[in-house]
Amino acid sequence: MGKLIIKFGRVLPTLGIVIAMFFALHDRWASLAAQDSAPSTVKFCYQNKELFPNYMGEMDTKLASKPGINIELVDRIALNLNLNVLYVRYSWNRCLALLKAGRVDSFIASYNEDRAEYAVYPMAVDGLDIEKRINTLGYYMYHTAGSPIWNGNRLTDKKAMVAAPLGYSIVKVLRDRGINVIETGSPEDVLKLLLHKRVDAIAAPGTTADALISANMTKYSDIEKDPIPITERPYFIVFSQNFAGLNPVLTKAIWQQTLYVRTAYRQQLVDKYYNP
Repeated sequence: MGKLIIKFGRVLPTLGIVIAMFFALHDRWASLAAQDSAPSTVKFCYQNKELFPNYMGEMDTKLASKPGINIELVDRIALNLNLNVLYVRYSWNRCLALLKAGRVDSFIASYNEDRAEYAVYPMAVDGLDIEKRINTLGYYMYHTAGSPIWNGNRLTDKKAMVAAPLGYSIVKVLRDRGINVIETGSPEDVLKLLLHKRVDAIAAPGTTADALISANMTKYSDIEKDPIPITERPYFIVFSQNFAGLNPVLTKAIWQQTLYVRTAYRQQLVDKYYNP
């Protein structure tokens, strides 16, 4: 422990040094976070619909076991920074409204200009700090079997009607491309619209829609997924303006920990949820 390995003209730290460097950095961030008049509890909002694998359970409380990948990562961040997290679960739009009003401290969301007016994102010198994302989510187009309408860049039928979950960032992406969009409910709700042929296609998060279809193969047997994503978007732990303003050092420490836990633990958690 503590020796250096010299190999091919490069100095490589041993595993022990790497671990020591991490704990030194962890202690530094924990110490800096404590310099804020930090709250003992961070109030974190997330959806009360199951969005596999990131949020599990259809309820108003956090599942005690396997609550979802994103929630386990937030738990790890809290552990590393000696924080308490109070989890509350509401609809997507309700969480956004509560964050805007300062009634919750934190939420996980992708970036758009409207949200950035009230949600605080991790920023670098040249813009959004993508490295501080907690996950990346691909949005895909789904259609009835034998009726593909997406060529990877645009709809083959300009008059087609597409449904998307209410309040999701994909809605603006589609409308900016001139696509007719109906916003409604959750990913499961838009799948039902497609099932009953009330729309020509839906746009939904791939992991969530795939899980819903896999769990109900007979029901959704006539629905197909286009292989090319509409877009892939990074998601971040964001904060209310009030929380970030009162706790600037803690906010940055949480983002720094997000980078660490995503890199160190996310793939392990993916394996845990996909290969139980």
